[in-house]
Order: sequence, then structure tokens, then C-alpha cells
Amino acid sequence: MAPDWIDANDIHLRKATEDMSAWWKVFNDPQLNSLVCAAYNQNLTLRQAGFQILQARAERAIAVGELFPSSSR
Repeated sequence: MAPDWIDANDIHLRKATEDMSAWWKVFNDPQLNSLVCAAYNQNLTLRQAGFQILQARAERAIAVGELFPSSSR
């Protein structure tokens, strides 16, 4: 904080920054913990997400193609 800030000398303010990377743990909720853990585990790179989109589009094209009659010789 800026040294000339009006409350810079207030003893109730925290001067050091805390690690807030696990902020949700203060709720002591196992379900929330598991949801956040699952979200972190499924955090994809941009390339991986793009490949999943391409895969989903290909699967959709196959499903749509099966709606039409086919001829086998």
C-alpha cells in the first residue's frame, strides 16, 4: 500500500500478502474441495481444448451421417 495512504498506519490492516491460492478451503466443504480439485485436473491447454472441439465435431458429423440412407455395393 502507498505510504501516504490515509490508513497506512492502521494496525488492523494486513501489510503482508497471504497465499490465497486455496481460498475455498475456509468453507471446510468436502464437496467444494472435490469440485475445485476436479476443475484443476480438467484444466486443459488451448491445444487440448481445440482437439476436443475437433473431436466433438467429427463425432457429430458421424452421427448426422448415420441419419441418411446409405448404399452398399
